[in-house]
Amino acid sequence: MMKKAAGENLAYSMKEISNTLLTKKKLTAEIRLADGSKKIYRAEEKDYKKALMEIVYYIKSLEIGTEEKVLWRLHGEKLYRMGATVEKPKVQGRFKKFLQYLFELD
Repeated sequence: MMKKAAGENLAYSMKEISNTLLTKKKLTAEIRLADGSKKIYRAEEKDYKKALMEIVYYIKSLEIGTEEKVLWRLHGEKLYRMGATVEKPKVQGRFKKFLQYLFELD
């Protein structure tokens, strides 16, 4: 009877570990302030778009608090971004490229 209970606990813990490993990683940002200090911010959201907006709001609050621009980059990126602006791809530009690909317009 004792072995069965121990086996159930082991199966439960293995299931919990596998569920943890299958979840997405949280988005992390490296932040550089004007005084040279470095901060790491990990978003609470797991969805990429929501996590990115959470990071942008955090950067904006830092800019308001310090009254200076903030350099930051997401984990894995090589280039830093300045300020709390995130460029969205233009749909019109993508559509124009698609038409040029199809019809080779000049």
